[in-house]
Amino acid sequence: MYLQLLASAHNRKILYMSVLTALLLRFPALPCYAQTKITAAPDATGVYAANLLAGSALNLDGLHSRSIILLARHSLQILSEKNAGRPVYPASLTKIMTAVVVTDKLTDLDARIAVPGDFFEFLEQSHASVAGFKPGESISVRDLLYGVLLPSGADASLTLARQTAGSEEAFVDLMNAKALALGMTSTHFMNPTGLHHPLQYTTAADMAKLLDYALNRPVLRQMLTTKYYRTAATPEHPQGLFLKERLFFLLREQARLRNKPELDSGALSPTTQILGGKTGATSDAGLCLASFATIHGREYILVTTAAMGDIFVDRFHVTDALQIYGQLDQLLGKV
Repeated sequence: MYLQLLASAHNRKILYMSVLTALLLRFPALPCYAQTKITAAPDATGVYAANLLAGSALNLDGLHSRSIILLARHSLQILSEKNAGRPVYPASLTKIMTAVVVTDKLTDLDARIAVPGDFFEFLEQSHASVAGFKPGESISVRDLLYGVLLPSGADASLTLARQTAGSEEAFVDLMNAKALALGMTSTHFMNPTGLHHPLQYTTAADMAKLLDYALNRPVLRQMLTTKYYRTAATPEHPQGLFLKERLFFLLREQARLRNKPELDSGALSPTTQILGGKTGATSDAGLCLASFATIHGREYILVTTAAMGDIFVDRFHVTDALQIYGQLDQLLGKV
């Protein structure tokens, strides 16, 4: 009887948390400035003041993304934000944390891992994006990480999670511990893939912190700025797997639509260059993008999340980012 009561109480707690999270994500919340604010370091070069002026003039109206934050990497100065402390579902932005935790624990990137075969049916049923590795295939940690970050492979994510922590559940514990260590106080993970779960949530502000941290790790910065990558040959893939980064694929698409060939490589103008990032999309999360760019010689991070649309057709996360980066380019050119 006692065990039944405990189980009942546990189920009620899960139900309560699920309902509370759903309500927070469904309805707009007041800005959480205590959680959103990132302490900036004013400088004596005039860049801080220029950012302040440009940020105050940025217009975020009319964009599809419901939660946005733009910050300067050199000072962590927030230039502009909209609902940056509001809970959102992270979708595959989750995989940035997956890569961070893996590189925390697995230092030999050339070590090889056999891909488990028991999760492929689940991934297919969940319509998860995969890199294309085969069950039993022996892949290096490095190649699996590229599989996580470029094509957003859930197969690579689960393989690395199990190798790192022994199980997906233990790996998720590491993800949440890392989030707390980074001050991501409004983030909670339930899986390393970004597949929808009502208790997996974050904020644009927390994702900006995470991306900034990842970019300080050279191996992750290299991967997040890579457009194409071919994995090492295996018996299953004698030519290796050719992996394409999703953000630059979408930028090439925009280059054709806008008749701007320079956008194919991420160049918005002679003074603005998108360097890389991570996309994410589910029907519940909407279209999400955590990206970074150099503008007038300085590096900026932009997170655009919860752009609701057809995740197979619309490109609102990318078009919103192009509009914001374009505005900042013009504004900084005037101050």
